[in-house]
Amino acid sequence: MTKPYDPAAEGAEMSFGRKMAYGDYLHLDAILGAQEPLSKAHDELLFIVQHQTSELWMKLAIHEMSSAALALRMAGEDEAAARAGGFLRRQVSAAGLLYATDVPSLSTEIGRAHV
Repeated sequence: MTKPYDPAAEGAEMSFGRKMAYGDYLHLDAILGAQEPLSKAHDELLFIVQHQTSELWMKLAIHEMSSAALALRMAGEDEAAARAGGFLRRQVSAAGLLYATDVPSLSTEIGRAHV
């Protein structure tokens, strides 16, 4: 049986309560300020948010696949295959969320129907 993953064992900070605010850790000001429509078209913000979100999900998918490949190269460790499988499962979940962000209900056609 494999041990549950412990990010703290890899140096991840697990408690920020007294060190920094949630928004500071996630750089929310930068992320939320990155949507700058170039026109007054109502649907442009939707377009920007959908595509920026897709880029973030792709970044996570690449990170997970790279981690899986590294785990598989570590042939000397018994748990390497299990770790690689975990990374690949997470990548599949990220891909599902990536595709879910492009749902027809967010189509710009919906916006035009209510104008």
